[in-house]
Order: sequence, then structure tokens, then C-alpha cells
Amino acid sequence: MFSIIIPTCNRNNLLGLCLDRLAPGKQTAPETAYEVIVSDDGQGFPAESFCRENYPWVRYVRGLQKGPAANRNNGASLAAHSWLVFLDDDCVPDRNLLEQYQKGSLDNPGNLIFEGCILPIGEKLAYNYECPVNKEGGVLWSCNMMVDKGLFLRLGGFDEEYPFASMEDVDFRLRVMKEGKILFNKGALVYHPWTKVESPQVKFERAYQSHIIFLKKWPRHSVEFGLSSIIRKMVSNLMREVLPNFILYKGKGINYVLSYYHFLFRLTFSLSK
Repeated sequence: MFSIIIPTCNRNNLLGLCLDRLAPGKQTAPETAYEVIVSDDGQGFPAESFCRENYPWVRYVRGLQKGPAANRNNGASLAAHSWLVFLDDDCVPDRNLLEQYQKGSLDNPGNLIFEGCILPIGEKLAYNYECPVNKEGGVLWSCNMMVDKGLFLRLGGFDEEYPFASMEDVDFRLRVMKEGKILFNKGALVYHPWTKVESPQVKFERAYQSHIIFLKKWPRHSVEFGLSSIIRKMVSNLMREVLPNFILYKGKGINYVLSYYHFLFRLTFSLSK
């Protein structure tokens, strides 16, 4: 019933934690109900021997090294089953994940896309830690979602013009919304660790490039990055995150906040030209 697609890139330690939860007998769904496909964009393809030696039940494929969107599409091209479940290699799936997705599809016949719940592991330690938390739905993060294979192929999958892990899933969500309703499945749960962003400058440079691609394709969303809008974003971030946690984080990772503000202003003034 399920083809689970996991893109990976030089993170065997995290990939192993994910695959451990998908091994035969670890999910409450029967092992005959799903396959796991790992698409590897790592330099030298380090996940190949790792999977062969430790997870021989995984279908391994070498990625195209064109970014995460292309890597997901690459894995999906091998899918044998009618539902595609996309996970990230640093997610830790709950043992009921697939059973809950199955229940959701049976309870909602005809619905073609579902987003799952994402809860953080541990506590945020500084400003420069990130986690794609999804407790209420409405975001369709690509690290936990299920989509009908026919719909996915009809939409052309993720847009491979996006070279980085930024905005490609937002783009996909907007295209999916034209096709039908996205249902949130709170029981289809994965856990995600807080990840330290070592270089905020690199992160937001990539975010800037991805947003330029996105806004050329979806120009009506440019209003979200007008000057008044980004000032509201900055003030909200300052009041809800920066000031309340300054003592807690002891100012650690504050360069992340500054890089984020620079990114917002840079994007706004680029769009005004």
C-alpha cells in the first residue's frame, strides 16, 4: 500500500535512526504493506554500503545530486505502491505512523493528500536551532506527508528548479491545493530533532535564492514580503522569540536572528527594483 521515500545526503547516523523505526516488525502496520526507498545524494554515495550492510530490505537508489526536490522525485520514480509517504532522513517515525496513515485514507475515501504531525525531540538550546514543528496542520512539510501516486505524477512531483531545501514544499502545497483538500492526520506522527544551523549566512543565502525562484513563479505572494509585511515579521519575531529567550539562550546563536533580518530586508528590496 505504501512506498516510503527517504532522501538522504551524508547523514548515515540520522538515516539509521529513521530506518530502525521502519524495519520489519517495528511498525504496527504489517511489513508486507510497505516498501522503503532511500535516494542518496551523498558524495561518493555513502548510504549504499550502509543500507546494504545494515538494512538489506531497503530499496537503494543513487540520487541525481540536484537537490532535495530532485532527490525525492528520484525515489518516487521507483515506487511500486499507490501511496507515497515522504519522510526526511532525520525524522524518527512513530511505530503507528503507517497504520494511522492507512486509517486516515480509509476514513476519507477519495482524499488524495495528507500531512502528518511533527513533534520536536528535546529542547531548543539557542537561536540557531531549527525544527519543522507541525502540530495543527496547514503547512504540508515534506518531512512527513502522504500523497496519492497518481496525483503526484500528474503534478510532476516537486519542482526541481529549487536547488536547496527551501520553498520546494511550499510550491508543492500550492499546486496540490488546486487539486483537492489537504487533510491533517495528527496520529501519523514523526519526531524531529532540533538541528543546529552552523552557518546562518549560508542558510539564508540559499533561502534568498529559493524565494526568488518561488516569487517569480508565484508573484501574487510578493505582497507577503513588502516592507510593511517584513517589519511585522521582524517585530513579531522579536517579541515572541528573541526578547523572551535572550536570558535562556544567553544570547547564543544571535547571528542567526541577524542573518534572518538581513534576508528579509534583502528580499524586500530586491522585489522593489
